[in-house]
Amino acid sequence: MEMVVGAMIKRISFWPKVGLIFGVSMAVSLLALRANNQNMVNLRDALIKADKSGDTGKVEIAAKNLQHYVAAHMNTDTGRVALQASYNKAAEAAMEAAKPAEVDSTVYQTAADNCRPQLTNYGYRAWASCVSDAVGTNSSVSVVTAEEVAPDPDLYYVDYASPQWSNDLAGWSIIIATASGVMLICKGLSLLVKYLKNRLSIALKH
Repeated sequence: MEMVVGAMIKRISFWPKVGLIFGVSMAVSLLALRANNQNMVNLRDALIKADKSGDTGKVEIAAKNLQHYVAAHMNTDTGRVALQASYNKAAEAAMEAAKPAEVDSTVYQTAADNCRPQLTNYGYRAWASCVSDAVGTNSSVSVVTAEEVAPDPDLYYVDYASPQWSNDLAGWSIIIATASGVMLICKGLSLLVKYLKNRLSIALKH
């Protein structure tokens, strides 16, 4: 008799435990997913900060750190991140190398510095036009040169995609939540079927 009662108690207490596991694992997965995303944002901000510093080595390290983290953690898509300062630096260097031979380097550099707001706000066509006006060269030639020698902008973007599932706290808690949730659904369906059979049996007797 005691063995029967003990078995009944264990049977009754099993499903509440499954429900508790489901609730806890769901909460943990949500917190872990949020933490993953926040860590990605921190690393992305570090990359943007490194880009603004102008230090190519720091940019490379920050980009690798971000890429490695995103590759190993779900819910960490970066979106399209522009390395604007790195692009501006590379494009200015290309323009400097391609400047007309008759233009004095000092004059050209002064014009480039004075026209930098045009570069930041409106892009290289506006910047090249501003520089050409300032140094007295042919505007159309300078604009064409800017388009020809400027680096490919797509090379100065990062866009890392996270995996659908990752071997971390978020990933495993989702698996546990899914498994326990399926168990609860199956149990609920079995109880519903049993209830409907009983109702049908009662209806047929009457």
